[in-house]
Amino acid sequence: STTDNTCISGATAVAVNAQPPTPIVMNQTISILTGGTFSVTPSGVPLGTTYTWIVPTYTGGVTGGIAESGQTDIHGTLNIPSGTGTATYTVTPTSGSCVGAIFTVIVTVTDSCVPVTIETQPADNSMCANSGNVTFTVVATGAAPFTYQWQYNNGGTWVNVANGNPAAVLYTNATTATLNVTGITTPGSFQYRSFITNCSGSNNATSNAVTLIVNPLPIPTITGLTAVSALSSTVYTTQAGMTDYIWSISTGGTITAGGTATDNTVTVTWNTSGAQTVSVNYNNASGCTAILPTVLPIIVGNLPIPTIAGPTPVCVTSTNNVYVTEAGMTGYIWTVSAGGTITAGGTATDNTVTVTWDTLGVKTITVNYTNGGGYTAASPTSYNVTVVSLPVPTLSGPSPVCIASNGNVYSTEIGMTGYTWTVSAGGTIIFGGTSTDNTVTIAWNTAGAQAVSVNYTNANGCTAANPTVKTVIVNLAPSAPTYTLIHPNGTVTTGTITVTTPTGTGMTYSIDGLVYTNTTGIFTVLPGSYSITAMNSTGCISIPTLVKIVAANADLSVVKTVNNPHPIIGQNVVFTIVATNNGPNTATGVTVTDIIESGYTYVSATSTTGTYDASASVWTIGTMINGASESLNITATVNSLGSYVNTATINGTENDGDTGNNTSTIITDPTDFFIPDGFSPNDDGTNDLFVIRGITNYPNNTFVIFNRWGNKVYESSSYQNSWDGRSMFGLRVGGNELPIGTYFYVLDLKDGSAIFKGTIYLNR
Repeated sequence: STTDNTCISGATAVAVNAQPPTPIVMNQTISILTGGTFSVTPSGVPLGTTYTWIVPTYTGGVTGGIAESGQTDIHGTLNIPSGTGTATYTVTPTSGSCVGAIFTVIVTVTDSCVPVTIETQPADNSMCANSGNVTFTVVATGAAPFTYQWQYNNGGTWVNVANGNPAAVLYTNATTATLNVTGITTPGSFQYRSFITNCSGSNNATSNAVTLIVNPLPIPTITGLTAVSALSSTVYTTQAGMTDYIWSISTGGTITAGGTATDNTVTVTWNTSGAQTVSVNYNNASGCTAILPTVLPIIVGNLPIPTIAGPTPVCVTSTNNVYVTEAGMTGYIWTVSAGGTITAGGTATDNTVTVTWDTLGVKTITVNYTNGGGYTAASPTSYNVTVVSLPVPTLSGPSPVCIASNGNVYSTEIGMTGYTWTVSAGGTIIFGGTSTDNTVTIAWNTAGAQAVSVNYTNANGCTAANPTVKTVIVNLAPSAPTYTLIHPNGTVTTGTITVTTPTGTGMTYSIDGLVYTNTTGIFTVLPGSYSITAMNSTGCISIPTLVKIVAANADLSVVKTVNNPHPIIGQNVVFTIVATNNGPNTATGVTVTDIIESGYTYVSATSTTGTYDASASVWTIGTMINGASESLNITATVNSLGSYVNTATINGTENDGDTGNNTSTIITDPTDFFIPDGFSPNDDGTNDLFVIRGITNYPNNTFVIFNRWGNKVYESSSYQNSWDGRSMFGLRVGGNELPIGTYFYVLDLKDGSAIFKGTIYLNR
């Protein structure tokens, strides 16, 4: 109203909206992954401000993109099939009727997909059936968060995994996804993979495939007697090659061997009758353990253990083989394997059975029974019987043979017993042939077909069904040979033997009893003793006939002499050897052996005939007629040492009836002879006499001394080293001592050797 009574209409309220400010997100960049969502809530604007989105512009591989309008924040999604890029949005804020300044929001796609790999626990990708969980972990490269999808290879087709198909719960977080696998009880091989689901092009983010091996759980077995007698010891066995064995027995037993973590056997002594148990568990090669150990129930009681006694080995077709078990039991059950026939006993009331074995090989007899306590053995007792063949003796020995031969040895196998030898009437056992001999020696006395046979019992006690028989053909032998004989003579060195009987087709002859080649029976041989035998076409040999061929007779003799039996050492001697044929026949191949001994040195040799080989010491003469003589002179120097015994020996081809004159020996006695060239007769006790060494061996010597004018000053017959330098002749002024000077001597030993002449220097 007014003071001037003017009326004024009522007022109308008008809402005045504030101009929306530009949000601080203007022109901001937001990074997302492929298929991701984005959201922006501006700040610094009034509440209730809404935004209008304009269709974005794109770069790179970004497509789609829807931004919601009329909201109080900015959010939207992008569908980016591949690659990276940007989406640029133009936004107008509105607050009531007021429109604010337009701004932009740039959304940048940084990656279309990320690599994905799976790691597993355990590292070998295996587990035991029904053993719990195994964890697969997805490791992705890139920024979080991610969403993962698991797949399972269902027979070549990859299908998405649902709980229990066959995997269980799926977990996710910023960088990993863990799959817990539970409840797998069936062994096998399972493949899994994963990929990121919250980005487009998810196939590019598929992980590697991981194979999970589910190994079966073992089911241990136990083998061993389940019904045993008290205090018995029993071995129980499970599979070999496992680890961490766990054996357990009930309180009525004691482990006496095995039963450790490395043993697949346990030996138990059962101490308490009644129900007992043995159990075992282990880890198999895959490291898996059975859910529960295997338990074997055992009944411990006074169980009998039957025994069987009887013959083995036995002979095939043998009868009355009796086998025995304990007497006084009931319910006997006897069984005999094929090849044996029960001929007596063997019923439920018999503790014996009698068997005939008809075929070869290892046979069995089993028996079980119930003892007086009502216990029956846990299993029958088996007894092995080896059925062996009957022997078939072999028989070896000569056939055909010759009548009257007595070294005919027949042999069979050694080491047997009860040998039985038989010989037909045409033979005689001369050695062996007893019940302990595997040989027999027979003399066959009758020509024709004869026989020898043998039988025996072998080491198994078996005897051949029939003896072995050998037929022996006995042939006649020829008669002892007769002959004519021609002896050698002075011109023929061989003799001739001519067999006169027996003769005929197929006959051969021998003069040594070994070689039968001369079918004519004529032998031209050297002198000697021979044994003539004849062999007929059957190989039989006659009794030998002895023949002696006497060589032609030439009595050779040798005589050896020496020209000086007492030679002086260093001088030569001459040996003369005379060879003579005293007859009556001409001698051929005559040689004389004359070895020059070590006391001599060979110089030369001359002979009336033949040649002398000094290196071989053989004088080869050759042929000497009856009465002929030849000589050989050998000159040799006498040595100071050695043997002085020289022997000549004569030999020839013909028989020498007198060998006493075939050698001749000569021995020399060399003298150590020496004439000095001076002496000093000055009565000093040294060299006062003129001494000729060895002169005493020549007692017939003569010794003469002359001075330089040729005058004789000393003479002696049989000089004995007595000259003292005195003169024996002529004028002796001042006494008979000869002056110092040179004198001349002449020495004749009177032994036929050369005279010695020389000088002597006399010094006082």
